[in-house]
Amino acid sequence: MEKQNLWQTMGRLNQYVYIAEQLDTKLTANIAEIELSDPERAKQLNQDVLFYVRQKHQDLLTQLAVSIQSYLAIDIIIKEQHRAHQGRRPGGDDNRVGAPYGGHRRSGARQPAARAGPDHSAQHDDIEHDPEDVGDAEGELARIQSRPRPRRSASSS
Repeated sequence: MEKQNLWQTMGRLNQYVYIAEQLDTKLTANIAEIELSDPERAKQLNQDVLFYVRQKHQDLLTQLAVSIQSYLAIDIIIKEQHRAHQGRRPGGDDNRVGAPYGGHRRSGARQPAARAGPDHSAQHDDIEHDPEDVGDAEGELARIQSRPRPRRSASSS
């Protein structure tokens, strides 16, 4: 459910990014036209309008990148929970050392469950990523990061 909501949010963010890009393009063209006849008004529009459109555009791109990272994190958590659940099922392979809730050796001697150290490395060593899911999200993140960033004009600094 959370993944679906996040996916819908990312779709809306993409739409907002597109709108901000279109707004930036049209404003830039309009300001260039106005600059020919009224440089002071063009400077004012650049500082009061275009700057904030570009700032919002950058904020949207940042939020989209954060959402993509969250989507990947949710996917990893779901896969890890699934794996942990498989290890606890009755009839599962609980005879291995380090199984959840303490495994048993085949000889019947009880072994303590593997515990993570302060760096929690034991919890994450065996997380597997679905290359297709991760590749899709990484591709989306790379596409977002490769977009040209709006620049503030020298007159608005």
